[in-house]
This record gives sequence, C-alpha cells and structure tokens, in this order.
Amino acid sequence: MVFIISSLVGAFIHGIQLKQETKKILWAFLNINLYLTIATYSICIWYEAYGLKITGILIPIYTILAIGIGLYNNFIAGSYTSFVVFTIINLFLLMIILIINIRKKHYLVYFLLAIIVFTIGSYLQTIYTLRLDLILVLDHNGIYHLMVMLFVILNYIGIKRSINNS
Repeated sequence: MVFIISSLVGAFIHGIQLKQETKKILWAFLNINLYLTIATYSICIWYEAYGLKITGILIPIYTILAIGIGLYNNFIAGSYTSFVVFTIINLFLLMIILIINIRKKHYLVYFLLAIIVFTIGSYLQTIYTLRLDLILVLDHNGIYHLMVMLFVILNYIGIKRSINNS
C-alpha cells in the first residue's frame, strides 16, 4: 500500500503544476512514505526468508527508524542523502539475507534479482546525460522507472512462487 501511495504522490508532484508551498508539503509526506516503503519491503523480505516470528520484532523497529529518519531528513538534513544511505544499507542487508537462504527457498532468487535490478536502475537514474531511444525517448528518470517496473514484476513472480511453495 505504501508503494502505491508513494507512486501516486510522486506522479502528482511531478505531473501537475503546484504552488511551491504545496509541493514542499507533498514532498515532506512523500519522503516519509518512501522510507516506509523501503521499511515495508525489507520486512517482507525478512518474512520470506525467516518467517512470521522475526516480522513481529522488526515491524516496530523499522517503523520507528523510517519515520524518525524521514522526519530528520524533512526538518533537519533537508537532503536526499539520508534516504539513499537508508536504502543502500537495507538493500545490501536484504541481498545477504536472500543469498544465505536461497538454497532452502529457491524462489528467493526472484527477490534477489528484483533488488539487483532496482539497484542498477537507481544508479542509472544518477546519470543525467543517459538517454535511450526506443519507441519513446527515455531520459535517466524514464529508464529508472522502466527498471522499477521490472522490479515490481520480479517481486510479483517471487510472491507467486512463494505462495505455490506454501
């Protein structure tokens, strides 16, 4: 759900002309929601790897961290750096967890591939001169969002395989 909210608010901010004050409020909300998106995704991966018991412990920890760092970012730091660091640490940890557990649960490979695709897409988004001429001309943001779509598809396949293994 937080992923959907982040997507909708992001599309709204980027797609509609808004007053600067309104954008600032929406960005503050979106920033905290993005932290919660990474936190929720992380909890889901922990669940897939280790089950329900660990999830109960991690939900309050991740929620407090996500909201706390999000508030810090919005009102003190004012930069995107803390989100990038939060995301990198989590994704790196998740990759280790997935690699450790992949032999026991083969479907975890889809989540690992999803994270790798997302990481590559995030890196490509930082290359402002990047362009891809297909049917449409895609800049660095367009390429990133294509990678996010692939990320979603790989996660969907992982979830379907997880359900089939239950």
